[in-house]
Amino acid sequence: MDFAHVDQSKISPEILRFAHHCSHLAGGAAMPKCGSFHPRDVPWLFGCVTTIDVLDGGRDYRFSFCGDLWRVMLNYDMMGWRLSEAEACNRLTTVRPNYDAATGARSPRYRFGRWSWPDGQAIRYERLIVPFANDEGNVAMLALAVHSMEPLGEAFAGNRSGQPTLELECSTPDLCAAPMAA
Repeated sequence: MDFAHVDQSKISPEILRFAHHCSHLAGGAAMPKCGSFHPRDVPWLFGCVTTIDVLDGGRDYRFSFCGDLWRVMLNYDMMGWRLSEAEACNRLTTVRPNYDAATGARSPRYRFGRWSWPDGQAIRYERLIVPFANDEGNVAMLALAVHSMEPLGEAFAGNRSGQPTLELECSTPDLCAAPMAA
């Protein structure tokens, strides 16, 4: 896993540090091993990391760890939920293609996104999804790190009404069009 070709001026220092951490865990392999990562190892992103188990070769996904940021933004805890269950409740309906892309290509995916609430409040963020391999070399886990482009304090000062909508964007095609791995 190599991030050397990425234009580092377009990525926040927090996400870039996460990328380098995952690259170090891979140790020259195509992907790091599942057991090598724990959210406590990336304290600069504490609360902004999610780990997702890849089920049945990518037919479904289960949220195995969700940082506090997710609980606050969504107003519920996704930990233990399958993506199919969230989609059935009309939640997180736009994320599957990105999880599928990281799983299928066996390489990281970088995107910008935006959470928008019915009251007009919105938060723009960047995220990096990194696949992790099991002992057989199959993608078995995704680690997702998020960095907000705006200060979060004001966004959560009051109670948000309603469920947020997630929009994914690709404002810098060179970062999104190709895998970020060698």
